[in-house]
This record gives sequence, structure tokens and C-alpha cells, in this order.
Amino acid sequence: MGRLATTTRCLLLLQRGQVQTADFFLAQLEFRYRLSHRILRYPRPQERLFVVEGARATATAAAAAASSSAGAAAAAQPDAAAHVQALENALPAALLQVLQAGLVDSTAFWEQHAYNPGPACPSPYVSYLHHPLQPAQAQGQAQPGTAMDQIVHELWKRATHLFPQVKEATCAEWWTHSRPHCSGHQLHFDSWDEGHGGVHNPICSAVLYLSNMGGPTLVTTQRFGDQHMPEFGWLVLPQRNRLCVFDGKLLHGVIPGRGLSPQPGARRVTFMVAFWRVRPAKSKAGVPSSAQPFPPPDLTLHSWCQPFLRPVALPESAAATGAAASEGEGQKKSKKQNKKKMSKGSQQQHQLQQENAELVRVSAIPVHPVWEPVRGADAENADDDDDDD
Repeated sequence: MGRLATTTRCLLLLQRGQVQTADFFLAQLEFRYRLSHRILRYPRPQERLFVVEGARATATAAAAAASSSAGAAAAAQPDAAAHVQALENALPAALLQVLQAGLVDSTAFWEQHAYNPGPACPSPYVSYLHHPLQPAQAQGQAQPGTAMDQIVHELWKRATHLFPQVKEATCAEWWTHSRPHCSGHQLHFDSWDEGHGGVHNPICSAVLYLSNMGGPTLVTTQRFGDQHMPEFGWLVLPQRNRLCVFDGKLLHGVIPGRGLSPQPGARRVTFMVAFWRVRPAKSKAGVPSSAQPFPPPDLTLHSWCQPFLRPVALPESAAATGAAASEGEGQKKSKKQNKKKMSKGSQQQHQLQQENAELVRVSAIPVHPVWEPVRGADAENADDDDDDD
């Protein structure tokens, strides 16, 4: 059996809980460390994370058990809020539908970028830059210029709610991925040009999930230049319209999906945004590259971006978190009267407070340790825990 086949077999064994058997084969390949089996055997979708609404927290017994088993040193786990946070219903329904139509339902984006996530012949890294970040303020408009501007702007607002330092961003860079359920993404740091010419990290990076497929995002405590492997990390499971935001200096990646895909043929589609204080733009005619301007100069070669050009009408109150609130007529009239009495500045502040109050936070699953040593036990057929993955 070849090396790739053996490592794939070991991954499947670890996902099934057969740790000793997997370690036996990994030791034959002279591996010394691997990701923790608690990470590779992450909680299933039905074993959901804690959901926090306002000051009230609810959790299933399964989620509580998963959290408590995340390591004996749970008490020493760093504060998750300083590293990674997540929200449900991140985009208004109308903007979510734009992304769904352009990246999930259509193949144009992927075909015109020659997208291939496989290791054999990976496609070049391509991203698009929005600069300035807030075109509405820069140009005196009521709304950003394109639907993509609106999408990036809404995600910027959500990110600033979780990490206030994102307000310092002057531009945003976005890219996207579409992967099979079983596919992961190596641990890496977000940087200009994938680190060529030096490492420059964004303020924060964000992942918007456009499907429920695939494995979780893993965010660790490791920063570029650290001399030791990280001990602690957090998992955020994919859920459509869930937004994961994390410190842009942290090592992170994607864990392969467990078992068979719940929907054969469906893919793990994500939309990523990095928020930068400074990010130089590029423009290489006809050559896919990072930090390209949006929209591209020659739209005849980029029909994929048509769904993202026309701005979408959004309600003034971004009840736009994706969940519609039902109110009686008396309540609506009272709110309108109160709004007339407010100054424009206080109206904006009141609207932001309303939006933030409606946001539903999701706590990431803590994991410890991130790495485990490979124990070369003589136990090819060890009686490990097993399930029906």
C-alpha cells in the first residue's frame, strides 16, 4: 500500500476512533505527531455547539459532553472570544441568495477561474479587493455600489461587532472555496501573496459558510514565529449563513469531513474575507492573481460576476440578520414616531444596537491538545472504539 493510501486509511481510522490502529501504521511511516483524535473525530452536526441568545445559554447534553471531554486542561483553555467567535444568520436573506446563486447554484465562477482544490494540480490563488472598504461613506451614497460591495460591507459590520479592531480596516480581500465533504485544507497563516516576500497578516479573517457540508474550521493559538506547537484550539462547524471570525495572525485550517457525505455530490462552499489596515491592489491582465480589483476591468471575460454587480434593495433596519421579526401595528407606529425624534447620528447608533441585539452567537468547541504524539503500539488489530462512520 502506498504512502498516500496509508495516510488516508489512518485518517479514516482516527475518524472512527481507532486510534491505536492508526498510530501503528503512522509509526511505520515514521510520523511523530498528528492532529488530536478529538479534532479529527469532531462532534457530528447533531452534537451542536452552545448557542447563546442574549444572556441565556442553552446546550444539548451531547454538546456539553463533547465540550467537557475536550481535554483534561479545560480550565486552562484561553479565552475563545480573543481568538475566534461565530454568529448565525450573518447575511440578510437577499444577499445570501446572491452568493448562493453565484457560487453554489452556478458553475461559472469555478470554470472561469479554472478552480481545482485537489493536490495533483491545484488552481492558483485568486482573490478580489474592495478598497475603500466602505464605498457608501467614501462616495456619499446611501448604499454600497454593487451587491458584492454590500456583502462585504455587511460582513465587515458583523466582524466589527465581534472584534472592534476591525473598524480600523481600510479594505477587504475576498476569495472562495468549493470542496468535497471529505476534503480538508492544510493549516496555514493568512498573508499577502501566501507569504511570498514576507508575512503580513490581516486584522481578522472571516469564513461565511454557504453549505452544511464538510468538516469544521480549526483555529489554534499559534502565531507566526512561535517556537512551539499550539496546545489549544477551537472548532467551528459549517452551517449555512454562519460566520466565523478569528484573529488574522492565528494558524488555522479545515478538518476533513467525517464519514460519508450526508448529501452525495454536495460540496463545502465557503466565502472568506480578510480585513486589512493596508493591502496593495494588483492588476495582471488575463492572469489570475491575488488582490485583483472588483469588478474586473473586462467583464466580457468574467460573466461569473454578473450576479454580484446589481445592488440589492435591503430594509433600513437590517433585521437583515436573516431572521424576520414580527411586530404588531401599534409597535411599528410607536417606533416610527420615536425615530422622527432622533437625530440622524442617534438613529444610526440605535439601528446598530438593534442589529447587534438580534445577532445569535455560537461558541466554538474548545479542543486540547491540538497535537498528539504518534504512539507506535504493536496493535494493528487493537480493540479501539468504533462506530458506523
